[in-house]
Amino acid sequence: MVKIWSIGMLAVAFSFIALSGVSAEDEAKKKGKGRFGKGDPEAVFKKMDANGDGKVTKDEYQTATAKFLEKIQDAGKAAKIRDGMGKRFDAAVGSGDGLSLDQFRKMRAEGFRKKKKDAN
Repeated sequence: MVKIWSIGMLAVAFSFIALSGVSAEDEAKKKGKGRFGKGDPEAVFKKMDANGDGKVTKDEYQTATAKFLEKIQDAGKAAKIRDGMGKRFDAAVGSGDGLSLDQFRKMRAEGFRKKKKDAN
């Protein structure tokens, strides 16, 4: 009897653990949650594209990144990050009139690879 009760309680506990993990993961994906640049690329892009035209202009990009940079306490570090982000934006756009979703995905991927390389 005790053995059956123990197995039943384990099953209930695993169910709660599994359900709580899935809902937190789903919630994070839905909101594009996390630091700037993390989360669902399309959700992050849509947040930056203030006028919804499918392109992120330099002004839209600077507005979106300013919200991220406000959270950085060290002004020197924030300025260095802002400059780097601006250069990455300019390089990704080239001579175009704004950043497309595909360009944004490539820019993020290159930034993540650089971060990983710098960490090693």
